[in-house]
Amino acid sequence: MGLASDNDDPMEEKEIPSAELTRQRRQLHRLEFLMDVVFALVLWRVFSRLPRPENMDLSQDALIEFWEAANSDLELILIGVLLVVFYWIQNNRLFGNLDRTDTRHTAISLVQVFALLFFLYTNRLGIEFNANTGSLLLQSLSLMFVGLLAMWGWRHACSNNLVSTDLSQEERIRTGNSVSMEMYAAGITIPFAFAGVTAWTLSWLLYPLGRWLYKKLSARNS
Repeated sequence: MGLASDNDDPMEEKEIPSAELTRQRRQLHRLEFLMDVVFALVLWRVFSRLPRPENMDLSQDALIEFWEAANSDLELILIGVLLVVFYWIQNNRLFGNLDRTDTRHTAISLVQVFALLFFLYTNRLGIEFNANTGSLLLQSLSLMFVGLLAMWGWRHACSNNLVSTDLSQEERIRTGNSVSMEMYAAGITIPFAFAGVTAWTLSWLLYPLGRWLYKKLSARNS
């Protein structure tokens, strides 16, 4: 599951002019800031969609009735918040291991931003159309695309010596494998979109389970 084949024989580092190196590092900081802003915006927008009672009747019976009526929306919002947080943590990990960026890596990251914003749009569709199959399917596909772009960006960074020299070859491969799990986890949820919002939501639990198993196997083989 991973990037071992692409990273076994990395390109030899080329001499880069000092001015160009400074520009690429400055560009990395700007790109990282932009990604953080977008992730924060998406997280806020998803969380702001939490349903609220139409009146101020906060009696126990009224609250129970309200939560039962908003159950599917709450599931979508909860999974949306958790997934954005997971992807944000992973993105910070990737950018934290970079030394600089280049034009192609920046372009890949910007497309990833639009994919993330598209997920926000599909999450809204799921809430407005009562989490039908189409909206759930679009959410899975959009997040799978986000994961694919993250993996592509990492592969490009490793192949073009954009990664910090402090990161060993084994750590590069392990990070790449970890990134690819996001794409696979989103892909696995696709068939569950046809089974309803609860089954689709529960299928995302395979993602933390897969990460836990991967860490266990990696620790055993190391």
